[in-house]
Amino acid sequence: MSIRYVATTILAAGIFTTLGFISQSGESSQLGWIPELSLWGWAIAPYMAVMLTMKRFRSGTISRLTLLAAASLLTLSGSVLLHQVLMTHLEAKGSWIFVVLPIYQWIGLSPLLIAAQRWQRLSCSLNS
Repeated sequence: MSIRYVATTILAAGIFTTLGFISQSGESSQLGWIPELSLWGWAIAPYMAVMLTMKRFRSGTISRLTLLAAASLLTLSGSVLLHQVLMTHLEAKGSWIFVVLPIYQWIGLSPLLIAAQRWQRLSCSLNS
């Protein structure tokens, strides 16, 4: 089983979990379809960024392992935080998590994406 397959599976689980929480929150049904699609796109953007970066890297085991770690941390932290805010702590403003969480995910994801990019460049320069 390849690193890419495992990371893609983890990311797909994160995407479906996030979309499931959005649909269960009930807030998206009160919006029109354009804001709803925008919310969905914003919520899954960090997962898609890692998925597209993983697809772009053809070689470099270390860079792929870094992206696997990013996918695991992203999915685990996103799922736990969504559950905590929406299911455990029932607050009136719980749906704001869908706007705020991707910002924190991007902040946490940025160093890992930069590290993976640098490992990829190093791997390509050593292979040349």
